Amino acid sequence: MDRTSGGVIGVQKCRFEILDWGLSSCYWIEIQYAGLGRHTVAAGGPVDEEDLVTYFKILLAVQVLYFSTAVAIKTSLILLYYRIFGVIRWFRWMQAAALTIVLLYFIVCHLVAVLECQPVAFDWDKSIRGGTCIDQNQFYRWNGVANLLIDFMVWSLTLPVIWHLNLNLQQKLSLSVIFALGLLACAASIVRVVAFNQVNFDDITYTLVTASIWTTIE
Repeated sequence: MDRTSGGVIGVQKCRFEILDWGLSSCYWIEIQYAGLGRHTVAAGGPVDEEDLVTYFKILLAVQVLYFSTAVAIKTSLILLYYRIFGVIRWFRWMQAAALTIVLLYFIVCHLVAVLECQPVAFDWDKSIRGGTCIDQNQFYRWNGVANLLIDFMVWSLTLPVIWHLNLNLQQKLSLSVIFALGLLACAASIVRVVAFNQVNFDDITYTLVTASIWTTIE
């Protein structure tokens, strides 16, 4: 089982690197060709309707890649914990529950990201008659909250195991501090959620920059 989980972790690592490069490439394209970091015409800037069409198309790819990257990281951590602590039966049940939640998050977020506008093209072409979209800003914000809670859940998985190990207090505290480094991702998620409060869809190429930066950091 160790070899199996180790192989899966290796595949997950490779997949994460591909997704990460894909996400970074999308941001680069947005900056170079779609006006990311500049104001829209509505806000007195140079980003026109043609730029916005390109921007929203790439933004859809960014969302799909972000959710895939986030889930790949969370899944890799859960599998890593399995290699370390998987001999404990009750911990395996906790891991199974956590993995189920992560996969459900992945499915729901992907479906909403792709289908948030009907038809899909209405996301970048508001001239389509009868087209509708959900409140995208609320989706970004509450998705960020869900992501934060899942990050905290994944981080906290190890705590009950560490404190049940046959170690002295200093060793338990040391291990807890090491695993607590995962809280840095939680901190980045909090800042990202707050940053979404600054987003204005009339000037999205400029106001989404801070949230995009913290998405990358996270």
